[in-house]
Amino acid sequence: MKKYFFFDMDGTLTPSRQEIKQEMAEMLASLRNKGNITIAISGASREQMLKQLSNSVDYILAQSGSDTPFWQRTFDENNKKEVIDHLQKIKDFLSDQDILGIEEDLLQDRGSQMAFSFLGHNSDLDKKRTFDPKGEFRRSLLEKFPFNSEDLECRIGGTTCLDYTYKDSTKGKNIEKLLKRFGWDKNECIYYGDALFSGGNDETVLGVIDAVEVLHPEDLLVKLKEYK
Repeated sequence: MKKYFFFDMDGTLTPSRQEIKQEMAEMLASLRNKGNITIAISGASREQMLKQLSNSVDYILAQSGSDTPFWQRTFDENNKKEVIDHLQKIKDFLSDQDILGIEEDLLQDRGSQMAFSFLGHNSDLDKKRTFDPKGEFRRSLLEKFPFNSEDLECRIGGTTCLDYTYKDSTKGKNIEKLLKRFGWDKNECIYYGDALFSGGNDETVLGVIDAVEVLHPEDLLVKLKEYK
């Protein structure tokens, strides 16, 4: 049996950038009432996670867990330049395509992570859902324009994003650090996410703890009922 339940947020616990629905909040409450520990880990900022999840989970790990004071690393100017230079190549390639969204909403500097949304982080939810549901478009761009950096890596995140993080600050690496700090048994942990595919920002959890792929929040509810 599992005791520590880790969740991605957007596309797993909630629709993209939307508040948690009552049925999901009740499911998490049921897990917690049985003595289980719930943890949400997302590339979003802590402020955004609190807005979407409120007090529905025991622990919030923002910026893929990189905002945790014990091991926080923020991007320096060289890191930011690497990201912007990479994005510029992609944007130049797409300049004649009607894809890029509201300019000021595209790139978020989250301190320990930078996240680029092709449609804008706050764009229409239905448009975001249908933009690149399997990550194929973004994967093709990363194959055409690989991100080569000594310290950073780029992965597909959310419904429309490319997430840039330190190589030692991925979701998987930060979960490893959390387990070590709290002395949690990895065999009692399980992770649910919608981007466990190759290049997805949940993929780094594979091999760290047990992981289950979900298609959307409704699918997660079905898969959690065995623990209710």
